[in-house]
Amino acid sequence: MSMRASSYRALGWLSIVVATALVVRLAVVVAATPSDLWLSEFEPVATNQRPPSVDGWAAQAAEWVRDPAIARALIGDCVAQSVTPDAEIRERCMDAISYGLAALPASSELWLAQARLLANQGVLDEPFATALRNSYSTGTREGWIASERLPFALRRRAFLPNDLTDDIGGDVALILGNRSLAGPLIQAYIADPFLRDATWEVIEQYATLDQQEALVDWIRQAL
Repeated sequence: MSMRASSYRALGWLSIVVATALVVRLAVVVAATPSDLWLSEFEPVATNQRPPSVDGWAAQAAEWVRDPAIARALIGDCVAQSVTPDAEIRERCMDAISYGLAALPASSELWLAQARLLANQGVLDEPFATALRNSYSTGTREGWIASERLPFALRRRAFLPNDLTDDIGGDVALILGNRSLAGPLIQAYIADPFLRDATWEVIEQYATLDQQEALVDWIRQAL
């Protein structure tokens, strides 16, 4: 019993010492604080000066979020599946793309995926044009996106508003400088006779003579 009582007394004294130290520290803080700040509220987080390192973290996060692999993971197989008659699959795909766009509104590939999904469902009015327009505005120099977007847009050129014509021309100028980027257009041109007239009408308007000759050679090689 004596050992237990001694332990209790020791714990009691230790508690008193700790409490006294906390009270003394509080008194020091209060004494060092100007009286006009005692009742001041904290400033909103948005107005507080943030450490310089925070800007670096935000930039790193932004670069990670813009990774094309993440956009492709969000799309999955939705574009291919959206041609199926299964309404549940189409709705799930649209939800996935919309979710991705809410987090990545600057993803040109996600906007293109939305335009494809709408086109496959027969929606070729303003929502379709808006999605394709956003794909152009957020991805003007991404050749890997332009190479897929050009044959898709050419097939639906009759449904596009006039302001998207120059955007199509921008894709022409971009991909005809690279044989690998022109691959999807060449394959579509060979496989789809309907696309040939539409292709050459745009090619003659926006491509240089050298680019036109190069495309003819590439098509002949692919035949």
